[in-house]
Amino acid sequence: SSPTFTVRCFVNEEHYQEGGPVFFRLGQEGPAGPPDGFIVDAAAELGALVVALEHRFYGESLPAGGLSRANLEFLTVDNALSDTAMAIAAVQRLFPGSGAVVTFGGSYSGALSAWFRLAYPEVTQGSISSSGVVNNLLDFPQFDEHIGRVVGEACRDAVSEAMLLMDASMAQGQGHAVKSLFGAANLTDDDFRYMTADSAAMAVQYGHKDRLCAAMASSEDVVGALADFTNLFWGKQFGGSCFYSTHCLINEPARWQPTARSWRWQKCTEMGYLQRAPG
Repeated sequence: SSPTFTVRCFVNEEHYQEGGPVFFRLGQEGPAGPPDGFIVDAAAELGALVVALEHRFYGESLPAGGLSRANLEFLTVDNALSDTAMAIAAVQRLFPGSGAVVTFGGSYSGALSAWFRLAYPEVTQGSISSSGVVNNLLDFPQFDEHIGRVVGEACRDAVSEAMLLMDASMAQGQGHAVKSLFGAANLTDDDFRYMTADSAAMAVQYGHKDRLCAAMASSEDVVGALADFTNLFWGKQFGGSCFYSTHCLINEPARWQPTARSWRWQKCTEMGYLQRAPG
């Protein structure tokens, strides 16, 4: 295969004025698109050029051979940071009158933004890292401990009860029935635990704890309540998606995009971010 491949980059020069800064949004664990949101609003005030880079191995930024095991060896943080440095240099060649470069990112891309400032201090003049997860902790029960605190005792206990009841069902050989409530009969027990934990925790993480807790309080059948919430809030395809299926991530390449296989590779080889339950 070719030793090089193309990484997509989106440029918004609507508000750019000669000498203005370059706002560079780093790639994240999914396909990229044209820059939007507060970064564009800030560009309008400051006459900035706005650039969004797609992370290697996501979206259309794939090498020949796609997401093969051999190719994935090149999906590393260091290589992603190197891509960013080369992309910034290319943008500066296209806009030789541009000014200071500031990187932006949130969550994983926020970590990249901070790491890039440390790794390439001569390239940028600043970094904005929103919720940047810069400490890669493999053993991280504090994540769920915090989730439990912010949702309150009643909601925490309802979710915990649902998890315990589902574990009991699987231990008693009734896993297929309980998994089917979530459209996830294809998942192994551990993959199913991963998916159901994510359904609850991500709802809280992204600002929807009230919807989760209202759903859990709506019925004495806490397993059914969590299943209904998952199917309604995340969509009926959520539970059975390739993202949570280890079998799919190994054996079903047609379902590896847009995020599943690449992100699992990153988590297992470098990032961690596999929050275990407390206790």
